[in-house]
Amino acid sequence: MIISLKTIAAEFTDVSMDEEDIDEMTSVFFLPLRGNATDDETCALHGMLPPMGHHHVEMRISRRAGTSRQNEKEANEIIAWLQANYPFLKQRYLEANGAENFNAEGMLGIITPFKSQKKLIEKKLKTARPAYKHEISVGMVHTFQGAERNIIIFLSVYGSGEGCFFINNNESLMNVAVSRAKDSFLVFGDRGCLTGGAKSAATLLKKFTNAEASGILDSSLT
Repeated sequence: MIISLKTIAAEFTDVSMDEEDIDEMTSVFFLPLRGNATDDETCALHGMLPPMGHHHVEMRISRRAGTSRQNEKEANEIIAWLQANYPFLKQRYLEANGAENFNAEGMLGIITPFKSQKKLIEKKLKTARPAYKHEISVGMVHTFQGAERNIIIFLSVYGSGEGCFFINNNESLMNVAVSRAKDSFLVFGDRGCLTGGAKSAATLLKKFTNAEASGILDSSLT
C-alpha cells in the first residue's frame, strides 16, 4: 500500500512545512511503498539511505540529442556511485532476505525522462560493470509501471540553467516514479533545476528529497 506523505512528512524531512504545504504535496507525490522502511532496524538500508534523498551533480546545461537530452556528467556520477555502493547494497539485501528469497533484479532501478540518457547509462554500465547490466533496470517512467524496486534512482538530466519542465508538466508520471520504490527514492542531478512556483511538483520534490545520499556508504554498518 502506498503511504501518503501527509501522515509522515514531518517525521522524515528536515524542512519545516505547514499543513497547506503537506496537503499540496499529497496531491502530487507519495513516499516509497514502505514509507519509513529505512528507519526500521529490520530493513536492509537501515541507517544508510533515506526514504527520499538526493545526490547533487552540478551542471549548468544538459546537451540536446535530437529531440531528447543527455547529461554525461550525471551519467558518470551515477556509474561511479554504483561502482562504489552497489556491491555493498547487494550484500546487505542478500543478508537481510537470505539467498533463497533474494532477487537481484528487483533491487535497484534507474528512471530517466529521456531516452537518450537511458541509452547513455546502459552503454556506460555495460562498459564499466557488465555484470550489473542484467540486474539493474534502466528505463523511462512507463517502463516501471506495475513494477517495483527496493531502490529507485531518478535522473533529472536538466542543468540548473534550464528548469525542470517535465516534472511540473507530468505530475502523474512523477508519482509513478516515486511509488515504484519500496525502500528508498533518490534524485541524482543538479538540484538547481528543480524550480517552479511554491506549490509546483519540482519545488515540492526538492523539499522532500533534501536528505543527502552522496559518497560511499559506510560498509561497517552490517
